[in-house]
Amino acid sequence: MNMFDVVQTIFNFFSMLYIHRFMTAFFDSVEKRNIKYLWLLYFVYPLFTSAIYFEANYPIINLAANIIALFVISLQYRIGLGQRIIAVGLTFFCMVSIESACVAATNYLGASAFQTGTYKNIVGLVVCNLIIFAVSLIIHNFKNMKKNILMPKSYWLAIIGIPSISIISILIILHSGKINQLQAIIVICAFLMINGFIFYLYDALVSSYNLKIQSTLLAEEKEYYYNQCQYMQQSEHEMNSFRHDVRNQLDMIYELLKNESKSGINEYAERLERNLDSSSVYSKTGNIELDSILNLKLSQAKQKGIQISCESDIPCDLQLNASDLMVILGNLLDNSITAAEKVKENPFIKVGVSYSKGMLFISIENAYFGKIIEINGHLLTTKNNKEHHGYGLSNVRKVLEAYHGIMEFEHTKNIFRVDAALYCKPSEV
Repeated sequence: MNMFDVVQTIFNFFSMLYIHRFMTAFFDSVEKRNIKYLWLLYFVYPLFTSAIYFEANYPIINLAANIIALFVISLQYRIGLGQRIIAVGLTFFCMVSIESACVAATNYLGASAFQTGTYKNIVGLVVCNLIIFAVSLIIHNFKNMKKNILMPKSYWLAIIGIPSISIISILIILHSGKINQLQAIIVICAFLMINGFIFYLYDALVSSYNLKIQSTLLAEEKEYYYNQCQYMQQSEHEMNSFRHDVRNQLDMIYELLKNESKSGINEYAERLERNLDSSSVYSKTGNIELDSILNLKLSQAKQKGIQISCESDIPCDLQLNASDLMVILGNLLDNSITAAEKVKENPFIKVGVSYSKGMLFISIENAYFGKIIEINGHLLTTKNNKEHHGYGLSNVRKVLEAYHGIMEFEHTKNIFRVDAALYCKPSEV
């Protein structure tokens, strides 16, 4: 086994890192069939490609072995055949394109895909694999950006800088002529391990940082909505007391005016009562938390000129944390109001809340104008400063998951609808 074959084997194992990056980028939100088998396949990949390389070192056979191995790995992701073929094809295309460029750059343009051992340039091999690694990182991070995951600028510098420095360092060492074959192999392995560990640790830090941000925002949001709920409960009680007092006063007025001919006062009293009945009370289920948030948010929407329709019918007491309900309804209604107020003609919001067989159902439909950005079932924020926005629906999903619930979206050209369902039982008396 010569030095090129050893380096080729090393990079076959290193390829697990960028193959995993490519697969994660294309299949990030896809359910995995069996995580243990998946990791086993990632480990088998370099063993399989190395065995093919040593048994039949023909470029065309190696290419076929790679695409077969990639397709087998993709089978552990639950996704349609068409999407699977596209993902595997794009991954393979990126790898082959970079390899072809490196072959051309190292003056191997005449190499035949049907002849054995036609490529033996270690420099090209090192450069090729580290460039593929960098490309896989870039694609993976663009995927994270589309999901509103905060990516520091230093991470982008690291993606370009670390592989580039590794390439330059390895080339300088290899061309120095002062090290033997074993030392060269150790140097290459050391740089590859450094690349792998640095990006693994950096990924862990970025992931931890984003989880901390989301957890902090969720906690602050819960506290905000809980305080808002307390305020709304107090306002609701005060309003009910006010209505009760006014109705008593009207009863007294009617009694005093029964035998009088002051029709103007009667008409005024009737008009006053109609105004009280038509005040902005959209939900009267008796569930204070639900009624409070619906009445407050929908009143705000009404003040913005949005037409309101609301149907709500749930038990007074449910085993549902008040702050959790505030997060769900608060975020969904805020998004609905924000979208509807941008519509110039006939803006509307329709809300439906019902309870059946241990499940709470929430549906909100609204008019909207503009573009909806959706990737793999996830809606992306269209607000500026994306690093500080886009967590609302994520927090709603987290709360729903705690109640084994789900959330789905559907939209036409100018109507958007969100449906949520979660399990919760009536409180025991």
